Amino acid sequence: MKMLILLFSNRLLESLRYRENQTAPSEKPDSHELAFLRLRYKAPNGRYQQIVRMMAEQDIINTVDNTSSRFRFAAAVAAFGQQLRGGTYLERFCYDDILSLARDARGEYPYGYRGELVNLAKSLSD
Repeated sequence: MKMLILLFSNRLLESLRYRENQTAPSEKPDSHELAFLRLRYKAPNGRYQQIVRMMAEQDIINTVDNTSSRFRFAAAVAAFGQQLRGGTYLERFCYDDILSLARDARGEYPYGYRGELVNLAKSLSD
């Protein structure tokens, strides 16, 4: 049995990377950082903690065509839901873009739930 325990303590946390009063690195003109992941773990029988730090850069946005159809469809669903809530974080990603992404990711399911998302996005993009 594996268990994930999250501990929140000031002494365990490194300093915050993005503060509310600072500009995030992805918003600076000289930075291509989209997100930063910091994961601390210890194997069940391990003695020492491991820390993984990984930065996701802006160039991953341009490679959505290299992802699986399941990933692209999940992205279309997430974008559709976000657009229904006002699209605050979508910038210029509109219903037509969601429709295009959903159609491309529909795969062999033209009339199932994937097709239904395409129909919903199509009705809202008109």
